Parts: sequence; structure tokens; C-alpha cells
Amino acid sequence: MSATRWLILGLIVLVAFCPPAYEQDATPVAGRDVAQARDILRTLYPELNDKGYTLSVTTPIDYDHPDESSQYFELNVGDRFKDIILGYIGGYQGEKPKDFKPGPIHPKQYLTAIFTYQGSHLRSFSLSGSAVGNPDAMLALREQIRVPEPAITAAEANPALKQSGAKYGLDDKETFVAALPLAKLEPFIGKLSITSVKFGGSDEDDDDVRASSWPDWTVLAKAQQRDRQVSIQMLFEPFKGDLIFLTVKSGRQ
Repeated sequence: MSATRWLILGLIVLVAFCPPAYEQDATPVAGRDVAQARDILRTLYPELNDKGYTLSVTTPIDYDHPDESSQYFELNVGDRFKDIILGYIGGYQGEKPKDFKPGPIHPKQYLTAIFTYQGSHLRSFSLSGSAVGNPDAMLALREQIRVPEPAITAAEANPALKQSGAKYGLDDKETFVAALPLAKLEPFIGKLSITSVKFGGSDEDDDDVRASSWPDWTVLAKAQQRDRQVSIQMLFEPFKGDLIFLTVKSGRQ
């Protein structure tokens, strides 16, 4: 066999047994973090599972060093990819609906989540959309409460909150705490120990519900993770007790 044929045969063997370098690398951080974020959503909102929905992922990643900076992800759960254009809405004959918006028509989205990671650690996430609480009732309630003068307290606003369909009002702390999804969150952020539970606008120095976190619940906790202890702040809406915001801070409170 000629030297040329031996060389060709050697190159073939080399290619067969030496896969490209990217195949030997560990799973990129971005892909791992998105997978965890998806698991968090499926755990907190099981009613969206097994419906054939699409998860749309939008993220800006450092072009030169994708795994060395903070990772920011926007995840949307909807009928189809959120940026597909299904058609366009132009003019409107007759009286326009209150929510009429001309422009492109996109697939319906039920849940929008924004996640932030630093290295391998989850730093925060926020949740919104029609699957979270009762957005329409919340908007109507805020419009109703914004009108009165002078300032209105959480106690004075509580009847309107309950009448709007909220499950967890000012007087429902015990029931709210019992329903907290701690067991669902612990696989992702560590064993949780609650340090404080407060209903927005219930403090003497925060008694005007129009300028406070009313009607959300604020829960502070500590979590023991494998390599550190962290402080957790969580916000929950009052209609279903859904988690709408979580942030993780290193160190002790």
C-alpha cells in the first residue's frame, strides 16, 4: 500500500475516533439554566403541562464569553412561538373595543417569565400573564382603589379585595402561609425557612395602599444551599396565591 493510501486511511481513523471539540464540552450554562427555568415553570404551573403549548425563549448572551456573564432569559408559554405573525389588524368599523390595538396578530401567550442567573446560581425570576392570578380582576380593583381621597388603608380596602374574588386578603394570613408552595420551590433553591410574612399596606408606615405593595404578600425566608446560605424574597398575588417574583441574595439577612 502506498504512503498516500496509508495517510488517507490514518486520517479516516483519526476523524472517526476524535469527535469535534464542541462535542466534548460540557453542557453550556445557558442551556442548563433554561432547562431549570422550564422545570420551575412546569412545577409551579402544572395546569399548563401536557396542553401542547410552545415554550419561546429569548435571551441576550455575551457573544465572546457566553458562559462568563449574567444570563437573562425571557420564557413565554403559549399556543405557538410568540413572534410568529398570524395576520394584521388594521382599521375598525363602529365603536372600537377598549383593548383594540392595530398591528400584527401573534399567538396567545399564557405565561411570561423572566429569569436571571449569575454563573450557576439562580438570582431572580418574575412571572406574569393570564395564567398568573386574575389579571383582569386585579386591574379593575386597582382602578377602583386609586380613586378615593384621602388615603385608603389595607383594612379599608380589604372588603373590595375580597369581593373582587381574592382568596388571600388581609385577614387570611394563616390560610395563605399554609398554602405556600415551599415544597415545590425547595428542589431549586434549597430548604426554606420562613422569617417574615407581610400583607402589603398593613404597616403603620405603609398604610396607603395606593403607594405600597398592596395587595401582594411579601414573604422573606432563608435557604440552605449546598455551598452557601442565601436570603429569599418572594411576592405572591392575592387571588390564587401565585408566586409573581422571587429574588436570591447571598449571605445572611
